[in-house]
Amino acid sequence: MNDKRSLDVPRPRGAARRRPHLPWLHAAATVLLVAPVAGSQDEEAGAEPDTVAEEIVVSANRYEVPASEVGSAVTVIEAEEIERRNPVAVLDLLRTVPG
Repeated sequence: MNDKRSLDVPRPRGAARRRPHLPWLHAAATVLLVAPVAGSQDEEAGAEPDTVAEEIVVSANRYEVPASEVGSAVTVIEAEEIERRNPVAVLDLLRTVPG
């Protein structure tokens, strides 16, 4: 009879006890609580007119400069250099480009 008792494994108590249904319960509760809110947002979004933000240009100067007039650096890698380097990928070429 002692052998039968040695095979008994005590059950964990409290928080250590397994509850495989809890994650599913939490997921279901979340869906049920969020679904009505999401539906009401769709209805409200249709009632309001669409808004478009105006373009904002940030520069180091204290005056506005149109985006078409802002300069930018351009680097050209010529075909001869590409053939000479024989790169495996574009990143191999870009490693030597400043910036």
